[in-house]
Amino acid sequence: MLTDEQLCKLEETFGRIHEMTGKVRARSRWAPPPPAGTAAGPAQPPYQVVFRKPTPGEYSAFRAAANAEGRKARSQEDLARATIIAVSTGKATTVHDGERRGAVEIAVREAFDRLLDDYPGVAEAAADGIGELAGMAKEEQEK
Repeated sequence: MLTDEQLCKLEETFGRIHEMTGKVRARSRWAPPPPAGTAAGPAQPPYQVVFRKPTPGEYSAFRAAANAEGRKARSQEDLARATIIAVSTGKATTVHDGERRGAVEIAVREAFDRLLDDYPGVAEAAADGIGELAGMAKEEQEK
């Protein structure tokens, strides 16, 4: 997971950010117990993602897609993909370096796409936070 220092650096680089952490699921009742003498420790969240505020152009494209019947379903995912700046899972952490259209930006989006393969609802779960970054109150988002 990202450290507070990494989150601070992202906020300094991109301005307003929204950080979201996946819910820790309880251990399944049918899972075998951990080996004796093993300290399980606190469970880690399955993922952590960070989004930056959208640019006016990105938000305009989102609004146009959200109101177009054929593109409505993917509009939130497209906005999330455009604004993703960090993805952390148990396997890897990928953090944007601030360079637009660079190799790291591509790597972050690819990491986000891999995360969406496993957790396809992440973009919708982040919708309120991304909307707040754009200046939209939650009540307005529900219209």
